[in-house]
Amino acid sequence: MKHWTLFLFLILASPFSYGDDLDALDAMLDSEESIDEVSLDLAMDVETTESRGKDRAENEFRLYRENRDVQFNFKGVKKNLIKWDEINPDGWLGLDAWKKARVRKDQEPEWKLNLIERNLRELVGRFLECVGDCRIYRGEGFSTSQYKSRVRELDEIITQQNSYAWIAMADGTMVRLSPNTSVSFKEINIGKKENFLHIRINSGNLLVLNRVKHKYKIRNLRETDKVFLPLGLNDANPEEVKIKLNEDDLSNFIEENTTVQKHYKKLNTYIESNNDLIEGKETHTMVVMPNGTVFGKNMQAEFVVLLGGESYVKQRTFKEQFMDLEEESEPEAELDYYYRGFENKDKFTLEPGNWYRVGIKGKSIVPHSDPQLFRVGEYLTSNIPSILLAREILVEEKSEFIFKTGISRKDLAENGGYRLWGEIDKKGDDLNLRIRFLKEYTRRIETTNLVVARQFKRRASDRGELTKSMIYDSSFYDRALRDYIVSRDSEIIVDTDREVLNSTKKLFWKIINEKKRK
Repeated sequence: MKHWTLFLFLILASPFSYGDDLDALDAMLDSEESIDEVSLDLAMDVETTESRGKDRAENEFRLYRENRDVQFNFKGVKKNLIKWDEINPDGWLGLDAWKKARVRKDQEPEWKLNLIERNLRELVGRFLECVGDCRIYRGEGFSTSQYKSRVRELDEIITQQNSYAWIAMADGTMVRLSPNTSVSFKEINIGKKENFLHIRINSGNLLVLNRVKHKYKIRNLRETDKVFLPLGLNDANPEEVKIKLNEDDLSNFIEENTTVQKHYKKLNTYIESNNDLIEGKETHTMVVMPNGTVFGKNMQAEFVVLLGGESYVKQRTFKEQFMDLEEESEPEAELDYYYRGFENKDKFTLEPGNWYRVGIKGKSIVPHSDPQLFRVGEYLTSNIPSILLAREILVEEKSEFIFKTGISRKDLAENGGYRLWGEIDKKGDDLNLRIRFLKEYTRRIETTNLVVARQFKRRASDRGELTKSMIYDSSFYDRALRDYIVSRDSEIIVDTDREVLNSTKKLFWKIINEKKRK
């Protein structure tokens, strides 16, 4: 009777339904032993002598207690993982199912932790700002983003017409989406010495800027990405300058405005401060396009993917971004392009500063003959101290623990909700194996997608249906360019006896109406 009481206790105490666990546990174990044979050896045998039954029961309870104690909780993950709406009462209360599940759990001491990690959808980043209509697709529906909206693994972000987004990734990477752009954030992996990002750009225009430790040259040129200002993160906004003018003396109007200069000084102060806290973890990024994959570390690259057509990619130089670099201290940032093809494992190294055109089939990549086509879009992100300052503020507030090279598996899970991976360059480590797998898997699956797409297009053409391909035009930057042209870096207050409007003197009024305009 004691044995059956213990059976009932273990069944009710388990945090999982036994029937539902079997498939997942089978996937974790490579054992080919007969379930019945192992069950007879490990499960409690109620027909044995009382002493043997007592020993077996105590051993079962010890294993249960130890397995429970070695687990740790992931931040943001519920402790109770039972899916009540999916429970089958017969399987839940079935003794045979429990015995089989118990055997597998004994073979894998960290079974619960492995199941949690397998189902974990880690936090990839947060929206810094959205202008227009930016949608987060998660599961069957979508939500409209706002300041600090969370982006998790497997989320797809789509910007509608005349809509832009800056997303601050957890590792310090900044990602900008232009209008009519679709991007899937596949995964973020926090390693012992490096971090890894996996992104797929489905269509549109994407800019990826990994964080590097270098400061920026102090300049006093106008900020270019004005469409996002003022930011929701107030500390990252430029100082509000008021120029007092006398109608009889307009000399103040031509004086140099040092607002941007001060902003860069503040940015460099934050970078220097964060560098003292951050232990030098670099980010390796994989950006998947339908017709090619780009992989490397310290990525500063822009992508244009025209659905149904060619793609374009450029690795920006650090000097183009006006980083304050010395020759010997320039960070390593070699990006490789991986071709499409079931057996084609070749790669091509991108030369910084050049635009490349990728063929529709993903079997060719050549320098683009007309780089001026993208010049306006590039210019709008050439001078962005507010965005860069926002990154440093968020790194200090939200991501400091991610950069610790000595952080334990338990601390990373409990403080950040992330799984700790191994090393990229260490052969056999899980992160090294993961990237090797992704390179091979991505090449094969994307090649298959291209073949299917061509077949679909051909059949549609045979039926007389038109299939349009995207083109790169001013729709990717129209609104941002317009805002840059009409915006002002300072507020002008005229000394006059005329009526003074709210739009000229009230900062709060100005901010509210800027938000409405977005």
